[in-house]
Amino acid sequence: MNILSVSLAILILSTITSSYRVRRAIGGKELDLTEWPWLASVKVFEPTYYVLKFIPIGVWHHCSATLISKQWVLTAAECVERDGEIMKANHIHIRLGDGQREKSFMERLKGKFCKYAKSLGICNYEDVEYYLHVKRVIVHEGYQFKNVKREHNVALLYLEDNVPAFPDDSAPHISRVHLHNEDNILLNSDEQFPSSNDKCKFGGWGRINEEGKPPINAHQVDMPIISEEICNMNVDHEIQICAGSESVGIRQYDLGGPLICRKDGKPYQVGIGSDWRKGKASIFTRVSAYYDWIKENIIEHEGLA
Repeated sequence: MNILSVSLAILILSTITSSYRVRRAIGGKELDLTEWPWLASVKVFEPTYYVLKFIPIGVWHHCSATLISKQWVLTAAECVERDGEIMKANHIHIRLGDGQREKSFMERLKGKFCKYAKSLGICNYEDVEYYLHVKRVIVHEGYQFKNVKREHNVALLYLEDNVPAFPDDSAPHISRVHLHNEDNILLNSDEQFPSSNDKCKFGGWGRINEEGKPPINAHQVDMPIISEEICNMNVDHEIQICAGSESVGIRQYDLGGPLICRKDGKPYQVGIGSDWRKGKASIFTRVSAYYDWIKENIIEHEGLA
């Protein structure tokens, strides 16, 4: 009788767990990079795994991010943390211009030298992605690595070189994103943006279900903005946004990626992938709350170049 009871309990638990996994699948579809030309992959590697400094070998996708200017990338502070410390800049590089999570060594080599080959007329930007090294890592001074609330979860990556194709019209698959507030869209205006139930989108390389490996190609998923009343999570709504639902949200490898909402037909990044919790919506760093911080740091560090 005891054995039968235990077996029945295990069967019921397995059924519940399976249905829960289905409900938690984030879904989505492969994205068109021409519609997400700012999407970037944050790659990390050990210094022993590269050839001649500029050709990394042992690299892997770590987080998602966005290109915000010809030499700056925006991501989450959590993405540049390792063992409670900020990663060294030379352990990070950025890949742009391709929706695939990983590429072969030869394809990475081709991308590295494309900007030189173009002058000889033998390189087509449409066929090549870019691997760019990071010169500086700037983490918001208020971020605490062990803070479960993920407040001030924002970081800037200053690239060693300008993005080769920026702002070349021959590379429509690479361009910067517009940040919320750069066009004077005020956080507390009469017509708040984004507002509750706005249909926004998120793009990244995170898992599209609870099991298995991340997808090879980047995916996008619809994410409605969740009101402060419904969100019901321990978040600071002045600096964070809730979006998604129990069945739609971000996962590992999505962190740092962009939450994109449209106003008057123009896409704006309103959030940075920051955190997720089982059975609840996802949490994003509110870009408008850090727009001044972003501008000030870009001006300061470009002056130090």
